[in-house]
Amino acid sequence: MEIVKFNIGWITAAVLSTCVASASSAATLEVEPGSSIYYVDEGRGTPILFVPGWTMTSEVFVKQQAAFAKTHRVIVLDPRGQGRSSKNGSQYTYIQQGNDIDKLIQHLGVDKIVLVGWSYGCLATYAYVRNHGLGKISSYVCIDQSPYPLDIKGGPKWNEGPLTDTRDSFNGINYDRAEFTAAFAQWMVKRKLKPAELRWITGIMESTPTGIAVQLAADALFSDYRPELEKLSQEIPSLHVLGEEDAATAKPWLEKNAPKAKVEVLGRHMMFWEDSKAFNKIFSKFLKKTKTWKARDR
Repeated sequence: MEIVKFNIGWITAAVLSTCVASASSAATLEVEPGSSIYYVDEGRGTPILFVPGWTMTSEVFVKQQAAFAKTHRVIVLDPRGQGRSSKNGSQYTYIQQGNDIDKLIQHLGVDKIVLVGWSYGCLATYAYVRNHGLGKISSYVCIDQSPYPLDIKGGPKWNEGPLTDTRDSFNGINYDRAEFTAAFAQWMVKRKLKPAELRWITGIMESTPTGIAVQLAADALFSDYRPELEKLSQEIPSLHVLGEEDAATAKPWLEKNAPKAKVEVLGRHMMFWEDSKAFNKIFSKFLKKTKTWKARDR
């Protein structure tokens, strides 16, 4: 597979000043003829692969890169269709993104990896597990995402909410994306975003073309990765970091369906960025625990 060195000069100066990624560590990997994914590979030690969510890019994990590349090998990627990765196909799904994760892991030549997904990025990681198994995963983290985003049946559930919310989201994406994106960016954090922060987040999201954003949102809503979540929690050290908004339903669901998984609650949907110190402390504690983890400890 072809490797092409990539310059990240398009990141804004304000963001670049806090980013540990250098041009020499950024590259693209051809995953299919004419299609490539962008990634950054930084540091040495136990590999950690961060997978961002819907329309997001590797940039959102800048604070995790800065903290963990000192002691670990940190890999972050732009999923296909998002950021600096290819947008020249006709179909975009989380199964496809999961297969791209597999190709990246194979290319990197790592034996075991800490796999971290955020939001719909968790769906890409579950898709990876569905098609490629657990053999390359040493531990797993999902940040604030249900494995079955849409469920119209009754009873306790952890998902995106009523169908009216789904309708409004799709209408917003299609007909007034700028307004929708700004509202979505603000929803992800507890405090009011500064104008430069809002421009940064919305700029990242809008780097995904609207057609691709709609395809990925639809694919996510009609997916169901409950078996993969449960399998991970049974066989691999697993952590779920939930936002406060969904914790009341998500935590009981996880306690019932993935009782061996560790569960933490922190902030809003983008808590790893907004409250990075608290998140990094939770993540560090989990990483240390997994070093001594044995099956009987579970």
